[in-house]
Amino acid sequence: MEVSRIILKRKIQEFVSKLLKEYELYAPVKENDLINFSAINTNSEIAYDYYNSTKPPKQILFTQSETLFKFKLGRKSAEIEMPENSKKEKIILGIRPCDAKSFSLLDKVFDNEYKDNYYLTKRRSTILIGLSCPNPKATCFCTSLGSTPFSKENLDLLLTDIGESYYVEIVTERGAKTIKVADELFSKPTKKEEEKRAEAQVEAEKKIVRHLSINKIPDQLENIYDATIWESIGEKCIGCGICAYLCPTCHCFDINDELSASRTKGARIRTWDYCTHQIYTLQTSGFNPRPTQKYRVRNRIYHKFKYLHDNFNILGCVGCGRCIEHCPVNIDVTEILSKINSVSVEK
Repeated sequence: MEVSRIILKRKIQEFVSKLLKEYELYAPVKENDLINFSAINTNSEIAYDYYNSTKPPKQILFTQSETLFKFKLGRKSAEIEMPENSKKEKIILGIRPCDAKSFSLLDKVFDNEYKDNYYLTKRRSTILIGLSCPNPKATCFCTSLGSTPFSKENLDLLLTDIGESYYVEIVTERGAKTIKVADELFSKPTKKEEEKRAEAQVEAEKKIVRHLSINKIPDQLENIYDATIWESIGEKCIGCGICAYLCPTCHCFDINDELSASRTKGARIRTWDYCTHQIYTLQTSGFNPRPTQKYRVRNRIYHKFKYLHDNFNILGCVGCGRCIEHCPVNIDVTEILSKINSVSVEK
């Protein structure tokens, strides 16, 4: 369905107040100098005018540290206590289109042969209200990944700032149901407002300065596994993992049991992990099949641009640019991809 509406900015507070009565609401919030997604209780907490959050909102559905269950141990038995899920539906309000696109990959990973019900339960009860991206950063390259700052992929509603109003595109039935809680606040757009929305998209796409040819990357990687470029790329990486922790598509995790001092009760905890850490593939014997950063960085690139492509016909990157912006040693994934494209392949 493709229907559009208009809501005045001075009415958005009333809309949010009505949503809060029906849903758990998460939105971009300023925390010191950072913008991140948090549960909110009032409209005044929401940072509508922002570039992008430091951490992607995937953390709401795939939590950085999550208790899978608690347990009590008897001499010959064990009791399991599962976590309670909220009965309210969730709304992630203000998510950028690149971050919404990341759920296309996460859905395939967690809803595959093995069903991750911790993620899937939350995903199915979550409505995504996007906020189009009028000012992409210099590190953004979503258009090279087949998207745009105004993409509606995975969204239920998309809001675009057109001055005194938001232009609201209703993408799904769930989106239509969501605005019905405050139907009286919305009106049909005028021709002028439609033109403003279209102009905003054109201007936003002009601001993207990084343009890459991605289509041949998976095939090129097929032939350059032992190429010398991995030495120089690996030498620069310090294995801090910030690229993985801030990536909206990374999904590696570790699981540990935390026991009480009496060792009679505890909890099974899932936490994010990252593949460029030196102990990620370290085996109990002491052998490490990826002994240096060369091997770990190569695996990261192959996972995102080769293995996921071959297994799911999707790439593990949405072009948000967080890994470029926050890497402490200025590793730039677009430079790596350009190098991959330029390597001569002997046949």
